[in-house]
Amino acid sequence: MEQENQTIEWKESWRDEFLGWICGYANAKGGTLFIGRDDTGKVVGVPKAKKLLEDLPNKIRDVLGIMADVELRTDNGLDYLAVIVEPYPYPVNYRGEYHYRTGSTKQVLKGTSLNKFLLNKSGLQWDTLPVPGVSVADLDPASFKLFRTAAARARRLEEKVTAMYAKGMSTRDISGFIKEMYAMEISATEISHITDKVIPVVNEWRTRALEAIYTFVFLDCIHYKVRENGTIQSRAIYNILGVNKEGKKELIGMYVSENEGAKFWLSVLTDLKQRGVEDILIACIDGLKGFPEAIAAVFPKTQIQLCIIHQIRTSLRYVSEKDKKAVAQDLKPVYKAVNADQGYERLLEFDGKWGKKYPLSVKSWVDNWGNLSTFYEYDTDIRRVIYTTNAIEGMHRQIRKVTKTKGAFTSDMALLKLVYLAVMDISKKWTMPLRNWGLAMSQLYIKFGDRIQPEREPFIGS
Repeated sequence: MEQENQTIEWKESWRDEFLGWICGYANAKGGTLFIGRDDTGKVVGVPKAKKLLEDLPNKIRDVLGIMADVELRTDNGLDYLAVIVEPYPYPVNYRGEYHYRTGSTKQVLKGTSLNKFLLNKSGLQWDTLPVPGVSVADLDPASFKLFRTAAARARRLEEKVTAMYAKGMSTRDISGFIKEMYAMEISATEISHITDKVIPVVNEWRTRALEAIYTFVFLDCIHYKVRENGTIQSRAIYNILGVNKEGKKELIGMYVSENEGAKFWLSVLTDLKQRGVEDILIACIDGLKGFPEAIAAVFPKTQIQLCIIHQIRTSLRYVSEKDKKAVAQDLKPVYKAVNADQGYERLLEFDGKWGKKYPLSVKSWVDNWGNLSTFYEYDTDIRRVIYTTNAIEGMHRQIRKVTKTKGAFTSDMALLKLVYLAVMDISKKWTMPLRNWGLAMSQLYIKFGDRIQPEREPFIGS
């Protein structure tokens, strides 16, 4: 049995004061709060567990402004809950106090510890370290006036506000942070005006010229809610992640529409071509109907690789719960085969075993085999990159960490603004080429020849 530690805490029943523990997890390394287990970890059950399962996520969101996964679990017929909290990139407060989990205890940060925490959590640094024993009251108004004037002239405050907003902090939290650290009042409206200054940059970035050739592109959507004419509407952000000839990742497109569909993807791909993209070697996509045809209409030479993980999920959708584990296991020889011929043989064996019971599961593989089997043409260095859309889904997971507390956005541009800032923050790490890119580029050069038009001869190495 697991023991209580920095990331695990047991409680026999729920009390609202435990929101402070959840706040502490969010501000530290994350963790799990179990409701319905005693001090020894023994499951004792929790009354009305299903109602609590429905109520807790809303209470956590409304009080703390964060999202947590709440799971209902059962042990020997007793229901208990697991509240799973991720570490948050910005400070989270509970009733105006910043809780922090350290070891197997929780503390409320104050004074110098709070100042250091707020600075570190926001990714910011001040001119000097906080001085113990010195408070805002010890500083004269003239000093603050001088600071405000200098900050406005240097635009440092705007940069700090934008940086905090890009990490997902709400306008309320940013306002509280500025007041706590700098004794300045700044309203939510002022913060919105500051962050709106990035809008012309966003528009210019979205229409910038692109490179002529991308070796791989990953295309996927991420969905949000936007307020429009007094109602909540769905929005799909279409993102295109490209890998250039140097093996480096770059988000080459960001578009917004009411929903995902092959018709809009066609307009997206047409825009990429108008912005300078002449060729894409391999496009990695999910199983959206009509998607391969949309790509072929704009880039007819592009190879399509359907995401194997999406295909497995689609197959299991038609399988009963008791057979899912066995079916998933029998699919492994198909997508782990040495080549396409062997993979198809394994698919026929899979059909022979499960085809009569689950014909739709087999049919989806057979119908899409041409676009599912592209990755077999390449060695390991390329296979592991293109056989799923994990590259762009991983980026989307990081974006959601920033946007998931926002609820419905006030407009499409407010949505695009925050997603853009999140992407700019994420892409700071995209400085190196993909692993073993030299070997991968050599394979691509052999396969595609003069379509790549390398600036120098292909080489072997990393």
